[in-house]
Amino acid sequence: MRLLNKVKLALFLGILLKSVLAVDVLSTLQLDKQSQITQLQQQALTYFSNGGDFKQFESKVFLGVTIKGNLDVVEASFLQAHNLAPERLDLSYSLAATQVLKGDLNKARQTYSAIESQAPNYPLTWVYEAAYANAAGESAAITNYLNKLKLVKSPEIVRYREALAIADDASDLQINVMQTGEVDGRSDLVILVLGYALHNDGSMDDKLIKRLEIAQSVAQHYPNAKIIVSGGVAQSGVTESFLMRNWLIDKGIKSENVIVEDKSIDTVSNALNSMTLIKNLAARQIILVTSASHIRRATAVVEQAAANLNYDVNVNNIVAWDWGNTPNVVPATSLEKALIVRDTLRTAGLWQYPGMLR
Repeated sequence: MRLLNKVKLALFLGILLKSVLAVDVLSTLQLDKQSQITQLQQQALTYFSNGGDFKQFESKVFLGVTIKGNLDVVEASFLQAHNLAPERLDLSYSLAATQVLKGDLNKARQTYSAIESQAPNYPLTWVYEAAYANAAGESAAITNYLNKLKLVKSPEIVRYREALAIADDASDLQINVMQTGEVDGRSDLVILVLGYALHNDGSMDDKLIKRLEIAQSVAQHYPNAKIIVSGGVAQSGVTESFLMRNWLIDKGIKSENVIVEDKSIDTVSNALNSMTLIKNLAARQIILVTSASHIRRATAVVEQAAANLNYDVNVNNIVAWDWGNTPNVVPATSLEKALIVRDTLRTAGLWQYPGMLR
């Protein structure tokens, strides 16, 4: 009897040991998978922000994938992460966001459709579906998703639905190319001038100089207006806004009228950071100065930034023409509409890469 009990005990301990080892192996595999996903996410963000030697990844990591640029690395990274954990919606959203940036709206919408199939009652997906159906001009799909969203009463979904409307209005924006009328002495007005990437040597691109020339003309019409120059990306030790301020002062604009906003790295942060300054100035009128090809997206994000603060301000525009010899306004394409709504939603708080990057 004692021998039988010892045998049973040994068998039990053997089974228990195997179970413990199995759990340990499973935990190790799970940790290894999570480590791979984290590495892929970091890799994607590195290439999104800074670029890199993407040919290295074409040959060593993404075998069979033709890498054409940094966004190809970003997409391939998120796709690989998604394949490791298809249940994680954040990875699926990041993949779709990259496909939008690459201009592949059909592929992005397929990804969002797959997310909806996986989580059919998740309103955030409806926001994206409505956004890009609108960019594609599919009225039936737009109506379907907007009707679904109207039934959702959470504050963030209401805010995103309002952002969709702001983006849609901006797609048909009235674009102005010159200042007219008599000199106006009002002081409740702010001229907001958006920056443009500097050259590697720290010099200004012609696009930025043209924006400043327009701003100078507007400032002469409104001599008491404050001018916010927005742009914080540095090259060779100087930021866009630093050079913009110096240019305007050299052209005779009073230094006390020029306000530097030097923390922004893109159009969304231009709007968010500048709107805080505008609210502090108690300005109720904005003349937004940027390039014609940029004005619709810029107007949408500035208006959304004001909505975030519940601040009532009127956004006007005067643009630097960058459509070549074309005398007429170029209509917004599907891709431009997609980027307008993407950045408006980002401004409203819907990050393009959830938990990683706004």
